[in-house]
Amino acid sequence: MTAAVLPDLVDRGRTTVADRVVARVAQAAAAEDPDVVSAKTNAKVAGTTTALDIRVGLRYPAPVGAATERLRGHLIERVEQLTGMTVSQVDIAVTALTSDRKEHRRVQ
Repeated sequence: MTAAVLPDLVDRGRTTVADRVVARVAQAAAAEDPDVVSAKTNAKVAGTTTALDIRVGLRYPAPVGAATERLRGHLIERVEQLTGMTVSQVDIAVTALTSDRKEHRRVQ
């Protein structure tokens, strides 16, 4: 029995990951964070590098600075892990703070 000789990886072809796919991976990764209530993501892919733009609603009273830094690190880790791409930039805009408390309105 002889072993098959595989061509160099460069000769096998190219894999392209669309912006939309990377954005969906980032959105799923954002949903893993307990302080994220909602997320809308965009990604721009250039070769093997991607830049992310994410708009999130956070759970109130989460500390915004700490929550966004934790989210940024998590997004970089998960997107790189799941796509094999390098994340060059993650811009985060907090668009809402949502309280878990239910308002009790009085009937007048």
